[in-house]
Amino acid sequence: MPDGITIICWEYWELRCVSPEEELQRYLDLQIAIDEGGSKETHWMKRETYNTIVKDREQDPLVRDKGGLLAERMVCQFFEILTMDQTVPFEIVHADVAADVNGKIDFVIHRRNRNRAVGVKGEERTDIGVQFTTIPEGSPDLVHKEYQIDRAKRELKDVAEPLVQDIVLVSVPMKGVRFLFEKWRDLGSPPGGPQKLWSRNFKREVFGKVMTGILPPEEIDNCITKLFPEQRPTITPLRRAA
Repeated sequence: MPDGITIICWEYWELRCVSPEEELQRYLDLQIAIDEGGSKETHWMKRETYNTIVKDREQDPLVRDKGGLLAERMVCQFFEILTMDQTVPFEIVHADVAADVNGKIDFVIHRRNRNRAVGVKGEERTDIGVQFTTIPEGSPDLVHKEYQIDRAKRELKDVAEPLVQDIVLVSVPMKGVRFLFEKWRDLGSPPGGPQKLWSRNFKREVFGKVMTGILPPEEIDNCITKLFPEQRPTITPLRRAA
């Protein structure tokens, strides 16, 4: 195990390796939510959101969540594990609670662009904020989400050093999230998280939808083929009759 890495229990599930800095960020997020939720200078709608976040930390995920937040955590950890176990052209970084509330960012994809101009050394980094939702296409709630994202993107222009260069809204309807979570816990909470129970085709769908607009289509296809290969059927040799 690398130096400085400790085993702790993450917010919802699975023992995983995190740095002391990541654990500190979780406590900082909680403190930010407490401070902003009690500040009269915070917009009343955001104050309510921060206070809800504080209350949610004290409840079991199956009690407090209807599936949306569980799905978000599954997707985020799904990509985190890919970056740890595979060679992929991006990194995943958790957005802090302020970025989530103010910028509508669930997590950030750090994309390394090696196609820079000739003679320019190093790699150009493109940081894309991802807002994930299980709301299906055509829903009025998704239209409202799109409005929020458009407003957050406009506000990026007024930030001197923005966390991201762009924000994308990704819609992947996920049925049975709570059932999947309960099934994973009934199995003894095995390593890999609830998303370990996803089918290969669903993993492909999630990867493709999140990466659309971030990676070129050809690179997305190459990654999907490499990360989630088709399983060849097992052929049992026929035995000749005696």
